[in-house]
Amino acid sequence: MSRCAVVAPLLILDIIMLFAIMTSFGIIDGTWAAAIAFFLAPAYIWATDRRRLLKHYLIAFAIAAAWMAFAYERYDYGTTAAMPFGLPVLPLFAWTAGLFALQAFLDHVVRYRTDNKSDSKRPGGRGGMHPRATAGQIAVIILLYWVTLIAVETVAYHVIGIHDVRNAAYPGLPVCDCIHAPHWMQTAYFLLGPIYLAACALWDRFVLVRRAKRKTAR
Repeated sequence: MSRCAVVAPLLILDIIMLFAIMTSFGIIDGTWAAAIAFFLAPAYIWATDRRRLLKHYLIAFAIAAAWMAFAYERYDYGTTAAMPFGLPVLPLFAWTAGLFALQAFLDHVVRYRTDNKSDSKRPGGRGGMHPRATAGQIAVIILLYWVTLIAVETVAYHVIGIHDVRNAAYPGLPVCDCIHAPHWMQTAYFLLGPIYLAACALWDRFVLVRRAKRKTAR
């Protein structure tokens, strides 16, 4: 079976899953929707035989938690938003799922680009590492992240009605009127994606170097 035949259904399934998660925010309370997405994602990764990406999911959570620990005082979605350990659940879980979705789609871009290898050596397969993404591929994914970020924030603010009352007095971005926050916070929103991709790339590089050293030691 060709790799395109394998990756296409999985990509479609990922898109459907992402759409379902986004739709759930308009059906149930945003905190519950974010929590469901947060706990469902690892099970979904495992079920689709991409266990390598679980480490990337943990990296996404670590970056989201670090961001929330730094900027938690800027978030207030009202009394329905739970705050265990003093951190708002809605942005914490939403950032984790959103950042991981970025890496998952990058994985689709680079995972099957080598067509002349056997399935047992398939990059990104069970425990395998996908080839390193090119600068062009990363640039496209980052651009997609920025466009998606603006689209999601616009829908969340104007359609679903998710408002951060703590930042209500700040102007949003031009045209879309979303991400109402100080300029430094808006800038951070656009930088979190590239920072996450860089962290995942460093982790993958670390794993590759460690494996190479083990082979050499043998």
